[in-house]
This record gives sequence, structure tokens and C-alpha cells, in this order.
Amino acid sequence: MGTMPERRIMPLRAWLSSCGMLLASCLPIAFAGDRDAGASRLRLADAGLVVEVSPRLGGRMLHLALPAAPNLLKVGDAVAAQPDPRVDAEAGDIGYLGHQVWLGPQSHWWVHQQANPARRDAQAPWPPDPWLSYAATEVVGQAADRIELRGPPSPVSGVRMTYDYALPAGKPGTLETRASMRNIRTTPVSCDIWFNSRVPADTRVYVSVASDADVRLRHDVDAGFDRLSGTTEGGFFTLDLEAPPPASRGVAARSSSRRAPDGWRVSAPDKRS
Repeated sequence: MGTMPERRIMPLRAWLSSCGMLLASCLPIAFAGDRDAGASRLRLADAGLVVEVSPRLGGRMLHLALPAAPNLLKVGDAVAAQPDPRVDAEAGDIGYLGHQVWLGPQSHWWVHQQANPARRDAQAPWPPDPWLSYAATEVVGQAADRIELRGPPSPVSGVRMTYDYALPAGKPGTLETRASMRNIRTTPVSCDIWFNSRVPADTRVYVSVASDADVRLRHDVDAGFDRLSGTTEGGFFTLDLEAPPPASRGVAARSSSRRAPDGWRVSAPDKRS
């Protein structure tokens, strides 16, 4: 029971159309193998995609774009300002953003650990595990079409993560990323694996669904937040991006859907011209 691995796979396909860049996700993520020593990144690229991953910052992906196109991911200023973060049980969250892996549920992040008793006793839902978020990872495999990174054992989550980025043969413009975890404790560990990809607020996400019946919206509405609305058309659901009325300065809600096999898509404006 102590070494049960768990894996999640997510694939991305990318196209450029007249309306912008589309990324369709169905499985994993990764690329070819140039090093950007100054930024401590590994760079993978083919004719259809450019990807940059930071082994130093938890193995997170910091760049995903079509060649010569803007970065689809939102990246924080901390990437340049704090390139060598301190990692211990007292550390807080650092806004590197980009794409990373979280474990779930969030309410258990600090519950099953002894490294920070105060956060354990408070059942703290924040910050994320520093060892998973931005501890340096080891490059355990690198080729022209693949990068594999292994993180350190985490005394907070009780697991060790492995991240695999790959360009599948015969699928130009497709990026695959896999994440797996291994229990480092002698007691069982049960966790979800979440892919957490930050994008600019005006990015539109399309989720493949069969019908409106497969979509559920949960609205957290109060004096400062308005309801969410969305549209299902042509087999895809997307949230509406209209600005809320003046009295509602923000939107707080969650949406979930029963996803069709070909995954989700993200559309961002093409700003190259």
C-alpha cells in the first residue's frame, strides 16, 4: 500500500485559425530539447508548437504557443524576481503561475503531515505544498521529443511527483503531458491529480459536451459577484465573457461538465499581425 503510483494524462492539440489559436486537449503535454540556461528552462519545439518548462520551479510549464505567437499561459513576475525560492514547511505561495500540478482535495493539503503543526491543526487550505509547487526537479530523461522530470520527496503531501512532456510522433502540433505520484510513506495516501493551467482572463475555453444536460454551473452570488452564464453549441460548452453589470465587480462560480472524449479547447486572440 505504501508505494501505489497514480497517473493522470492530458493531451493538447494546437491549430491556428483566422479567429486565433486553438488548443484541443485530450491527454498530456511536452517538447524537443534545447536548454535556456539563463532562464533555467528546457525548451521543446517543433513546426507547430513551442514549449518551455522550468525544472528549477517545480517542473512547471512557463510557455506554450504556436511558433512566433504570444504565450498562451499567464506567467507571473515572480519567475524573474524569485528564480531560486526557499523551500520549507513555513514557505508561502509564490505567484509563478503557468501550468503546474496540484493534488486534491485542497482541504487536505496540510492535514496529513508533521512538518508544520500549525497548518495541520488549522486544516489550512492554503498555500499549496512548497515541495510540489517550486522545489527543484531532476531531469531524468531528455530527448528531441520528450522531457521527464522527477520532483523531490515531499514531507507535506507524502508523495514524489514525476512529470513527462512529450511530442507524439505523427501528430504535429500536439503536446502531451503526464503526471504520476508515488507514495513515500508507509501508510496509504489517496489524492487527486489536478492540472492547473493559468491563462489570461479573456481566454475562452471550450469543453466538449453532448448536451446542456451535461453542464452544471454553481453560482456564488453576493453583493460583489454576479452569476455565470454559458452557451452550448456545436457540441461545445463555453462560458460567456460579457462584462458583469456595474453593481457586480466580479464573478465567483464553478462549472463542471460531463466531457466528451475529445477533451477541451482554448481560444486566444492571434496577436502576431
